Amino acid sequence: MSVQTMDLVAVLSMDSNDALCMGLGKVADIMNAKRRDAGYRRLCDSIRHEGISSPILICRSRTGRPIVFNGHHRIAAALECGIKELPVTEDFLDSDDEDWTAWLDRVDGKG
Repeated sequence: MSVQTMDLVAVLSMDSNDALCMGLGKVADIMNAKRRDAGYRRLCDSIRHEGISSPILICRSRTGRPIVFNGHHRIAAALECGIKELPVTEDFLDSDDEDWTAWLDRVDGKG
C-alpha cells in the first residue's frame, strides 16, 4: 500500500468504522470523544514537533465507499494542530467471515 496525502476536510466527511459502531457515522462525529482519550495531549505534542509518522488507514467497502478504519486520534490531533493534509493509505475491505460480511453489508446499506 502506498502512502498518499488527502485533504483533512475530505477525511472528516468520510464514514468511520468507530463512529458507525457508536451509532454515528462520520469521522467528524467522534472527534470530541477521541480528544478525551488518555494520551491525546501527548499525541498532539508529538505531531506538533514531528508530524504524523503513521498514515491514516482508509478502507473501501465492496461498493467503493471510503471508511476511515484507523487513525481517528491522529485526525483529531491534526485538526487541533492546524494540519491540512494527512498521510493516508487505502485498502479494500472484503472477507468471507460471516460477521465481517454482515458488517460490510450494513455499511453498504444492504443489511
